[in-house]
Amino acid sequence: MAKRKSEKVVLEDIELRPQVIGHIYEKKTNIGRVLIIFAILLLVVYYINDISVFVNNLLGKKSATTIQEQTNENQKRIKNDENNDDYYMFNDSLTIIIDNLTFAHFKNESKIVSFDVYNYTENDIDLSNKNYYLETYNSDKTLIESLKIDFNKIEKKNKASISLNVNKEFTYLKIVEKI
Repeated sequence: MAKRKSEKVVLEDIELRPQVIGHIYEKKTNIGRVLIIFAILLLVVYYINDISVFVNNLLGKKSATTIQEQTNENQKRIKNDENNDDYYMFNDSLTIIIDNLTFAHFKNESKIVSFDVYNYTENDIDLSNKNYYLETYNSDKTLIESLKIDFNKIEKKNKASISLNVNKEFTYLKIVEKI
């Protein structure tokens, strides 16, 4: 093995000095850009409802204003329904049409009122979120009792048979949708 030649390091008595190996340039920030972005953010937050209505109308979806208009229409319809005094004299040939539903074939046997609810439309009707009531009245048109009609869904061009227990004799009846 050959002998390795070693280099000798020379130490000087000089004070250590910093050396520059590169420069980092600082960007000057513009406060105007920050203020503009902040102002845009505040405007978006303030007008978010109007923006969402505009976007929903562009996309054809129901927005807050259309929902509010629908609730106003429903309230007007309910007021009209309350003013509408459609009392039906009970008989076997009675037929009542409400919305897309036809109530027919009424029978009263041993305090059980039974009838059929028909869906003649081309679509299934979901009634799980609606409350229909059969109200019975005496000959003076005084309310005797109100019975809830329970049905969930009636398929297209189909019927549902309903039976309700009635406690008292009645002369008139009415089918009402309540909220």
